[in-house]
Amino acid sequence: MLILAAIFWAEVGLYTAADAIGTPWAEALKMAPVGIFPMLLFLLVAAANCIMKVYEIPRARHFIKKATRTLAESDCVKVGITGSFGKTSVKTYAAEMLATKFNVKATPASYNTPIGIAKFVNAEGADCDIFLAELGARHVGDIKELCDMVKPTVGVVTGVTAQHLETFGSVENVRREKGELARAAETVILGSTAADMREDAYVEGRGFSAKNIHLCCDKTHFTLVLDGKEAEVETPLLGRHAAEDVALAAALSHALGMTFEEIVAAIPTLSPVPHRLERSVSGGIVILDDSYNSNPEGAKNAVEVLKCSAGRTVVVTPGLVELGDLEEEQNEALGKELVGLDSVILVGETRVLAVRNGYKSAGGDEGKLTIVPTLSAAQEILKDMLQFGDTVLFLNDLPDKY
Repeated sequence: MLILAAIFWAEVGLYTAADAIGTPWAEALKMAPVGIFPMLLFLLVAAANCIMKVYEIPRARHFIKKATRTLAESDCVKVGITGSFGKTSVKTYAAEMLATKFNVKATPASYNTPIGIAKFVNAEGADCDIFLAELGARHVGDIKELCDMVKPTVGVVTGVTAQHLETFGSVENVRREKGELARAAETVILGSTAADMREDAYVEGRGFSAKNIHLCCDKTHFTLVLDGKEAEVETPLLGRHAAEDVALAAALSHALGMTFEEIVAAIPTLSPVPHRLERSVSGGIVILDDSYNSNPEGAKNAVEVLKCSAGRTVVVTPGLVELGDLEEEQNEALGKELVGLDSVILVGETRVLAVRNGYKSAGGDEGKLTIVPTLSAAQEILKDMLQFGDTVLFLNDLPDKY
C-alpha cells in the first residue's frame, strides 16, 4: 500500500510539474513512475523478503529454543515417531491407547517440523507422563535437528518407501535419514521395511505383528501378536496398513508400560485419522476420504478397501507425487491397481498420463476412465454419476497445479 501511495503522489507531482514547465521532456516524464514500477517490482519483493528474514529467522530460532528448553525440563518420556508413511496414524492410535492409562500429550495433525512442534509445546507445555512427537523430513538433516530438539528416548520408525525422493534423491538417503531416530533413541520399534536399522530393536514380525488381516468396507479384523501373546481384534479403522499401524502403536504402548490386555481393550475404540481412509456416508453414498495419502503402498491399500464395497466403485485421484525418478513407474503401478473399478476419474494433465497408461496396459476398460483438469470438474461428474449404494474414494487430493 505504501508503494502504491508513493507512485500515486509521484504521478501527481510530475503531472503538476510537467504542466508548469510545458516542455516535451517534462511531458515524457509524467508516466515514468508507472513505467518504472513493474521493472522494479522483482527487486522490491526480493528486498522485502530479505528484510522479513532478518526479523523472522531469529524469532523462529528463539521460538524453537524456548520449546526445546521446555521439553528438556520436563520429566516426561519423549517419543519420536517417523517414517515414510503412517507417522500421523501411529502417533494418533498410540496416543489414544496410552491415554487410557497415562497423561499423554501428542503433537496435533501433521505438526512435524521444528516450528510446528515448538508451536504446540509453547502453547500446551510438556506437563505429562508421555510426550509423542511426529518427526517429518524432506531433506537430509531434518531428523537430526528434530531429535536435538525433542531428545526422544523412545523411537518408532514406521517404514521406508520412495516418498520424497524428489528432495532426498534416493531411497538409501531416505533410509539413512529415518535411521537418525533409530540411532538417537534408547528404545526403538521398527516396522518391517525399517527392520535392518538396528539389531537390538523391537521389530515387526519378531516382537509384534498384525496377521490374518480381513478387510471389510467398514471395519478391519486381524490377529494382534505382541510379546508372545495373540488376540483376535476388530477396529473401525480401514485397510491393511491400518492393522499394521495399530500393531506398531500397540508395540509402542507395551514398551511404555501398558499390558497386553489393556491394549486389546483399547483397539476397538480407536478413531480414524481425518483424511486418511476416513469413512463417511452421505445420502446413501459411501465416501472414503484418503486425500492426505500420497505414498504408493497406502494408495494400493486404499484401492483394496474400495474393492471390498458391495455397490459400484469410483475413484478420484491425481496420482502420486514427490517420488523423483520413480514417479512415472509408481503412477503406472497405481493405474494397474485401478482395473476392475466401475469408474476411474483422473484429475490433472501430465502426471495422470502414467496412471492412464498403467490402467490400459493392465486391461482396463477405457470407457470407464475419464480425465478432467480440476477437482471441481470431477465433482460435477460425480453429481450426476453417484447413486445410493455407491462408494467413492478420494485418493490424494493434490492442488490443481499438479
